[in-house]
Amino acid sequence: MSTLDRAGAQALADRVCRLSDGVALQATVTATRRRLTRLGNGVVLFSGHVDDTRVLVRAVLDGAEGTAFTNDLSQEGLTRAVGEATAAARVAPPVSGHPGLPDSAAAGEPVAVDAWDEGTAVGDLSAEAAAVGAALAAARGRDTRLAGVFVRSAWRVAVANTLGLHRVTRGTSVQARLIATCRGASGHAGVMAGSLDTVDLPALADRAAAVAVAGQEPVDLAPGRFDVVLEPPAVIELLNWLAAIGFRAKGLADGTSFLADRLGTAVTGDRVTIRDPGPDTALLPVPFDQEGVARQPVTFIEGGIGRAVVHDRRSGARAGCSSTGHWRLDERFPEPGASPGGLELAAGTDTGDLVSRLEHGLHIHRFHYVNGFLDPRRARMTGLTRDGVFEVRHGRPVHPVRDLRFTEDVLDALGRIDGIGAVLSSVATFRNTIGGAMAAPQLLVRDFAFTGRCAP
Repeated sequence: MSTLDRAGAQALADRVCRLSDGVALQATVTATRRRLTRLGNGVVLFSGHVDDTRVLVRAVLDGAEGTAFTNDLSQEGLTRAVGEATAAARVAPPVSGHPGLPDSAAAGEPVAVDAWDEGTAVGDLSAEAAAVGAALAAARGRDTRLAGVFVRSAWRVAVANTLGLHRVTRGTSVQARLIATCRGASGHAGVMAGSLDTVDLPALADRAAAVAVAGQEPVDLAPGRFDVVLEPPAVIELLNWLAAIGFRAKGLADGTSFLADRLGTAVTGDRVTIRDPGPDTALLPVPFDQEGVARQPVTFIEGGIGRAVVHDRRSGARAGCSSTGHWRLDERFPEPGASPGGLELAAGTDTGDLVSRLEHGLHIHRFHYVNGFLDPRRARMTGLTRDGVFEVRHGRPVHPVRDLRFTEDVLDALGRIDGIGAVLSSVATFRNTIGGAMAAPQLLVRDFAFTGRCAP
């Protein structure tokens, strides 16, 4: 029985719970089947299926908890994971008022969603090969070489615990991240979607290649403050960091969040609304969190006003509120707690390319190596531009610019927005997980601070 099937995923979670030996246990099963194609130097480097099922075991004992991960689905492997989680709970410090694991009533009733697309789940290998070939050809047609990844995924998530809770959901997703290079210049294009029908690989490759070609022979530009147009990938990188340092219950409780002591007050300009739409979204919706609690939409900033953070049952108990259904533990970042899932900066009403509104400024395609821990209370961040920076005069790009370093209080910068595009775009990021896509529009921001430049 496949763990991608509803019955198989649920049966696996139940097997774990039967190993409890009197300890309260939770099992979260995440089964994925990925068709991965990796590109490099203008050719296909690898193409194949990758199947993986991972089980998160959580034990709660007298107000203390421990966790363990495994992808060994044998009885021995599951028993070992239960033992590790239980042993960790026995030595962990107890938490006063720990709410324990939820039963069905405490977890709430999730919204019924089905993010499954059969064509994406099954795929058509010949059609995919043709699309990849056309993308490579599009890049070659502009005298560039293409690198990147194209991933088609089907997934199933099941949660069960020893209090009788059962939750199962499924979905599909498509990610593409393409980078075209041309004589030292590069261009990036990407997408994250729930269905193959919305992904045009050749068009993405052509877009990346066009930026790379235009970015050759960049000029040096002295650091300073510039009006900028940020493409969605650049905005999403900032959103990633805002989520990490500002929208979690832990940051609010310990005073490190920029929303601490500022809920109900203005934190950005009044054109900014940022929210986790919960299951009411096309961004890979998952109707419950990793402990099985029904996921709720949460608005963090509404019209510039700080409104809320996400909670799990433990942080909600401390704060005197309910869980918003955002408990998550990522094996790569092993700190359990409430964390935003999907995130979007609301689209505006500005149509057309905002670059045409720049009298003098910069067009930024992407940021990378961003550090959001400089001063979380102010949302001060630093990072580098990447894959296309262009100086703009009178609404038209005049030449490419060598990469620059920005250092900016991002909340203040969001108070200087003078244009918000009407179209949301979603791209894959390092922090993307199931149910965790991010979307943003193009932004026009005045007086953005650049504090350094990259060496030739």
